[in-house]
Amino acid sequence: MVDDRWKKQRYTSKQLQKKIDAEDLLEHNKKQKLIETVMIDQLSRAVISDPEQNERSLNTGRTTRRLHGTNHYLHDSKISTRSTATENLLSRRLRFGARIITRNGRDAMKELTGFFFQMDRTMTVYEFKQFGKSAKAIPFIQRGVFNHPFGPKKGLPYGLCDIFVGADINIPTKGQHALSAELARCQFLTLRVTDMDEEEKSRLLLDDFIDVDGPEAYGQTDMSHITAYENRQFLAAIQESVQKQIRKRGIKTVTGLGRHYRSIDRSGTGILDQHDLERGLLRFHIDLLPEDLERVFDIVDTEGMRCLDYSFFMRTVIGEMNEFRKALVRKAFNKVDTHKEGTIHLSDIKKFFNPNSPYKPGSDADTTKSALMAFLEAVTSSARQEDVTFIEFEEYYEGLSLGVKEDEDFANILCNTWNI
Repeated sequence: MVDDRWKKQRYTSKQLQKKIDAEDLLEHNKKQKLIETVMIDQLSRAVISDPEQNERSLNTGRTTRRLHGTNHYLHDSKISTRSTATENLLSRRLRFGARIITRNGRDAMKELTGFFFQMDRTMTVYEFKQFGKSAKAIPFIQRGVFNHPFGPKKGLPYGLCDIFVGADINIPTKGQHALSAELARCQFLTLRVTDMDEEEKSRLLLDDFIDVDGPEAYGQTDMSHITAYENRQFLAAIQESVQKQIRKRGIKTVTGLGRHYRSIDRSGTGILDQHDLERGLLRFHIDLLPEDLERVFDIVDTEGMRCLDYSFFMRTVIGEMNEFRKALVRKAFNKVDTHKEGTIHLSDIKKFFNPNSPYKPGSDADTTKSALMAFLEAVTSSARQEDVTFIEFEEYYEGLSLGVKEDEDFANILCNTWNI
């Protein structure tokens, strides 16, 4: 359990508001920088790719001729182009924040912003990078139409209603040259939507007067939607049951289960078969009926291989923190990861961890043990381990989150622990 003193705010109301205002201003400036970069980039690409812009022309009545011996520059191009990528149409877009679901801490920390363009159902994703005092928005995923690779919408393009906080977008890695070697090895890159402009989404839907992503747009039957809804309800019930079982031992169970799956993943692919996944649940006393486990696999194993990514399996069975909490965990990790390597050294943890924490690691734990020592024992597999990965750090807080009902309390715990 968590001592109530550890949930108190570190700041007075005035100090907290000043801090929030400063952070909001920083985020606003980032968004404006991103939007400006995207507009310039996409408009420039449209002009350059337009065949009419391949020559600089001089109008002489009804005829045109190319100026001999002159170079062609972007600023010489006519901005009026036959391309549909005009500024007016590009402004009909939905901006959304995204993160990469990966075990690689360096990639998980990437600050991504996506744009969905309603005019042609294309998407692009940019990465926001800080270089000292300057910042840049760099293309991360090239603009294109991306289709659902799995599930009931397989083969159909992503639309507005597929973009919501908590949604996963799967993009083929082929041809995406900005991806790291580790991400490029996978067939698909999974992006989780972390935030979005709700007002902009509503406006785009209202402008079209209909839900362009509804069943009539794809020819889907009502039955497919009913089945999808029933499956979501079933998985939610499974997660509620599991969370009730492990709430009082959340940290130990989640970190232990994750460590167990990694230890038996000898291929390093992150994929385990149904037998190994179910044995892991039994080992950590997570009790589910055999028929319920079979249905879980029927729902999420769309290829029928009876093999799953164990991180995905854990999220499916146990559930996961909401995106507000996950953002705080990434913020804390990012602060401690001073070298931006995706792992944190024990010396950095000791440097940033608040030693005055009144946190109690558990009702049956040794109350003389320091909070720092309890944390280190939970996130490391042995006393010889010197670095902590992002996935180990996140799993710790996934377990802690099970016992903290309110988001405000969780936020205060993170802020008090890491002084963020």
